[in-house]
Amino acid sequence: MLPELHRQRILRWAHLRNKALPERARDQIRYEVDLTAVSATILDCRPPWRPDFGPDWTRFPVARLRYTKTQNKWSLYW
Repeated sequence: MLPELHRQRILRWAHLRNKALPERARDQIRYEVDLTAVSATILDCRPPWRPDFGPDWTRFPVARLRYTKTQNKWSLYW
């Protein structure tokens, strides 16, 4: 299980990253994080660019981090 402190730091990073975007770009990109019990996936999200694709933003994973509790260590997978 990810320690709560680690979860909060990762979510705060995404929040601060989004806040640092120039105002003119905030409707064009945002960063999100998917958390599981042992990993965090950082996602680059973009608005729909074709009406036939629907209203959902595209979520492209750019990095996955895994946490090993026994070693208290993070690993970057991609």
